[in-house]
Amino acid sequence: MVRKWVRVFKDGRTNIHDEERRGRPSVITDDLIQKVDSKVKENRRLTISSLSEEFPVVPRSVLYEIVSDRLNCRKLCSRWVPKMSTEEHKTKRLGSALSFLERYSNKGYDFLSQIVTGDETWVAYVTPEWKQQSMECGGIHHPPKKVQSIFTQILAVFDLYVLIEASPGSTHYRYFGINFLFVYSGNKHIRNLLILCSVVSFFLAIYMLVVSVILMRALRKEVEQKFKPWLIAAVIFTTWSFCSIFFRSIVNDLYYGYHQAMLIIWTLLLFSNVFFILVVLSNYQELADITRLEDMARLKTGTMSSLNTTSHSLSHYSVNMLGGAQSRASTPHGNPPPSNFAVV
Repeated sequence: MVRKWVRVFKDGRTNIHDEERRGRPSVITDDLIQKVDSKVKENRRLTISSLSEEFPVVPRSVLYEIVSDRLNCRKLCSRWVPKMSTEEHKTKRLGSALSFLERYSNKGYDFLSQIVTGDETWVAYVTPEWKQQSMECGGIHHPPKKVQSIFTQILAVFDLYVLIEASPGSTHYRYFGINFLFVYSGNKHIRNLLILCSVVSFFLAIYMLVVSVILMRALRKEVEQKFKPWLIAAVIFTTWSFCSIFFRSIVNDLYYGYHQAMLIIWTLLLFSNVFFILVVLSNYQELADITRLEDMARLKTGTMSSLNTTSHSLSHYSVNMLGGAQSRASTPHGNPPPSNFAVV
């Protein structure tokens, strides 16, 4: 190996790095990634087809790899407009304000008379005709929705284990290094209630895990009817968790750090549950209102189209009736009708 490198360096080589391998060079460069990123930031509703029109030389598979893998973007379908302004929104708003001031200095009060004042609102320049047109590219920075249910299952299994292992009169040998002094060992009926609380919490956590998966799919597709199972399960789970931790805190001795930690953790989780329930409920109400408005608009459109068709047919019928009446009002010889002849 040493002789090989000595011979290579004598031939004129000056570095020890590997040479480039033969094969097709990579099309993805930092410059191309930056250009695609700027295009996506300019218009979040860009599709791969639109990007292929902007970059006709680059294959569609390469563009998809840049958007999905390099930029970590995915398509999000939503009907609501975020209330927080981005840097792009602030820049456009500043430009619009400067344009208004310039037009006011040129036209004066005539320009002010053209402005309609009202409550602060958002105006979208792109009005989607259906939900898929409102999809935008966004980063994958969303917290998981199923962590609490998995955490509850683990705690329920642990509580069942320590309650069964540390039953009164039993002998244990500190399995897994656990000291069972914190486990309740008093009244038999209270122990059974604690076991029942753990069992019910375990099955409720499994149910919450299932409906959370359904909720994530419903949020992605915006099917508000599938929000109801999660809302019902979340209310039941939160109520049961509150009653369970309240009962455990009274029965168990809060002298031990485990029970203190459980009380603090579950208090924070209950507040987070209430917050997420309110968020999902507001989203459900908003989607339900928009769906109702869409149904009303579709009904009005269908009614107007049917009325236009009916009026069009009635107008033809009236013209035909009028033409028939005029033809009947003339005599066979073309003379006007007598004075006592009335056209009805």
